[in-house]
Amino acid sequence: MKRISSVRQGGFAPKARAIAAALAALACVFALAFWLLPVMPRGMAEGGATVSDYAGMTREEIQEELDRQVAESMMTVTVSPRALVHGDGRVELVLANDAQNEMHQRFAVVQDGVAVYESGVVAPGQGLSLLEARGLAPGRATVSVQGVDPETGKDAGSAANVEIEVVQAPDEQGL
Repeated sequence: MKRISSVRQGGFAPKARAIAAALAALACVFALAFWLLPVMPRGMAEGGATVSDYAGMTREEIQEELDRQVAESMMTVTVSPRALVHGDGRVELVLANDAQNEMHQRFAVVQDGVAVYESGVVAPGQGLSLLEARGLAPGRATVSVQGVDPETGKDAGSAANVEIEVVQAPDEQGL
């Protein structure tokens, strides 16, 4: 009995499949390149980070440049650990932007996920001590301190968060 095979040896089908597979792989490479193209750095990375080229610099020169960049973005945060709340919504709380800071600062007092106070921009050497923060209750709160670029007025860097204790002012406790 003679067997008949339906598979062709050395015909067109295996070559066509190989070419189709190669074209599919090439299409995937182009699709991946097209997808990654928008996220490649162009001198400024996401979040304000600068992409730098240190080619031709010594290890000491690179370290000096990095130290300079850190010094430019550092800021001292001054927040008193306790806020005194009065019944009329006044709050005694020291928030200050140290005179040595390069950045301006903006303060927010947040309690239970709600911003009960937001300051304007505070220049270096300036501060606040009596706030209007209706809704701030005794307990815990967070003071968020955001650096602000003095030239653009835009947020600079990440905010620093300081936990504080909120207490009723002694004159409000009936003493």
